[in-house]
Order: sequence, then structure tokens, then C-alpha cells
Amino acid sequence: MLSTEFLRESIRQGEWVYHASNVPGKDRRGGVAAWLKSLMSRGLQPSSEGYMGTGVYFAYDPAETYYHVSPEDSLMLRVKFSDLVELIWTNTATC
Repeated sequence: MLSTEFLRESIRQGEWVYHASNVPGKDRRGGVAAWLKSLMSRGLQPSSEGYMGTGVYFAYDPAETYYHVSPEDSLMLRVKFSDLVELIWTNTATC
């Protein structure tokens, strides 16, 4: 589900939303640290192969995040729904 869809779906809003991020080499020494450093400097990078097009996908249930990544190759991120909406509104207002 694209992040902009959360703004339109008020019925299912929960406290948390989830994202499974592909982390190449997460089991190698320093793999997670390198990924976190990249995440902090570049943010989440939109997928070009998402089922609804380019975007960063979130889900209301952790199990729904594994469409294009597996639990073995990814790390789960969790964010407060209200913080995500605030971030989206802030970024769209400045564009």
C-alpha cells in the first residue's frame, strides 16, 4: 500500500504501520549497521517494482509487508500512523 493511500483510508487506521525493508547482507558483520547508516542519510528509497507502482509501501499488519521481500532478507520497521501522516503532510506542503 502506498503511503498516500493511508491518508484516504481512515476506517482502518491503527496506532502503528509497518514496512519490511530489504537489507542485503544483513547477516554479515556490519550489514545492519551499513543499512541503518544508509537509511539515516537517504531515507527509505521507493521501490520501482511495487505492485501499485513506484513508492514506499506500508501495511497495517506486519504479516502483510512480505509481498516482495522475505523475512530472511529484510528487517521490519514500525512507525506511528500519526507520525507518518504528519511527515507526509509536511513534505507535500513544502513541495
